[in-house]
Amino acid sequence: MIINSFPPSGGSGVQRPLKFLKYSCHAGWEVHAIVPKKPTNTIIDYSLLAEIPAEAHIHKVRGLGIKTPEYAKITSTCFEETTPQNPIERQFWRLIKFFNDLLFPIDKQIGWVPFATHKAIQLIKKHNIKNVYITASPYSSFLTGIHLKKKFGNKIFWIADYRDPWQFAIYMKKKILPFRQRYIEKMDEKVLTTCDMAVFVSDSDRNNYTQKYPWLESKSCTITNGYDEEDFKDVNPVKFSYPTLFY
Repeated sequence: MIINSFPPSGGSGVQRPLKFLKYSCHAGWEVHAIVPKKPTNTIIDYSLLAEIPAEAHIHKVRGLGIKTPEYAKITSTCFEETTPQNPIERQFWRLIKFFNDLLFPIDKQIGWVPFATHKAIQLIKKHNIKNVYITASPYSSFLTGIHLKKKFGNKIFWIADYRDPWQFAIYMKKKILPFRQRYIEKMDEKVLTTCDMAVFVSDSDRNNYTQKYPWLESKSCTITNGYDEEDFKDVNPVKFSYPTLFY
């Protein structure tokens, strides 16, 4: 498993791969997970460390990825409702966004990819690993899968787990620069043609892709997000006399 968003990093993107790791171990798989040595975003949740199974082999890899905040002001300039009102500030952030898109057309974790790829090659050879699970975002992690398939071919089975659609992401429909849009579409298609199975979190995400790439129908599936029953085992039920939303 190659997981860039991993505890103690927090946030929504950590939950899904962490549960895949947890229940793969519970199902009897020998799991080797390649993760960053340091958190990749500014949200930290040390409580998630307790959910990592003791039998999982966690390989922490250094890299040159750039830590990013959960809320990125650069990205927010794509949307009318969060664009700065001051014209000078607005032009400044648009300029910053241009250079951001130019330097990081995929994402800022691209500097972690070579190190993760090198470690993956070592582990596949040493442990005769057959199955490779890579989750995104960040989508640069998928570049590792492309390289591994090129090196090992059918000796490995690569699952690309799309926690969010790449080229169909909501911000793509706003103001992303055309050159970056074309590059992302090209790289996204390469991921889909190279992987052995693409997994999406919703049927609507999968349908967007299969409508554009009909050949993807036979090698894709949907595994929705859900909840972990163990998180609720000590919760006592509360009864209400009238309809109630409880969070």
